[in-house]
Amino acid sequence: MRIGEEGRLVVNFKTEAQFHGLFVLSHPASFTSSMIMSVDHPGLMFSLRLIRSEPTYNQPAQQWSFVSDFAVRDYSGTYTVKLLPCTTPSHQEYRLPVTCNPREPITFDLDIRFQ
Repeated sequence: MRIGEEGRLVVNFKTEAQFHGLFVLSHPASFTSSMIMSVDHPGLMFSLRLIRSEPTYNQPAQQWSFVSDFAVRDYSGTYTVKLLPCTTPSHQEYRLPVTCNPREPITFDLDIRFQ
């Protein structure tokens, strides 16, 4: 976690899928997408990016980054990460483009204390 260009919050985090498949930013068959929200900063929007993903559907480690769209004085608060899981049959091997079935988003909270 750091303050980046123009005072914007930059947070890097890792995930490991506990299912056969991977997390995706979005999927054409889903009405929702992966996103970051903050109850403590309701007007603050974030750009979420998938930085790296292991080339496997067997519990891949994935690296993510989100950046606030503008700067605020105090970033302290709870941030909700909502990721879109996309599952594959256990026999399916990894290949591009990714072919998977989107599921209901998984959410978790990050408590951040940063001024």
